Amino acid sequence: MTVPTRNPVSYATWREEVSPYEVAIHAIPSLITERPVFVDGEMRTFVLDGLSKATPSTPVLSAPVEIQRLRQRKSVRELEIMKCANEVGCFAASAVNWALTS
Repeated sequence: MTVPTRNPVSYATWREEVSPYEVAIHAIPSLITERPVFVDGEMRTFVLDGLSKATPSTPVLSAPVEIQRLRQRKSVRELEIMKCANEVGCFAASAVNWALTS
């Protein structure tokens, strides 16, 4: 699936026996640190656990209220990115549906 963008987009792939969380951590090296990484409080527990196991020296924690409040404010650019991500998700769901029903 082609995503229209000004910047190159890459997709990480992994074999079935490899942890997707390990792949994510290596795709974003800045996450490998001893400082805490804060995640959205609504993140699914299994994702939080997977990231924690993939980065044992990095505490992965739910974001405190102060950070949550900052993240609730969106710039026009952030809203554009969110809309684009939503469209990509819709395209992907349509492609999967088409592949399953064709």
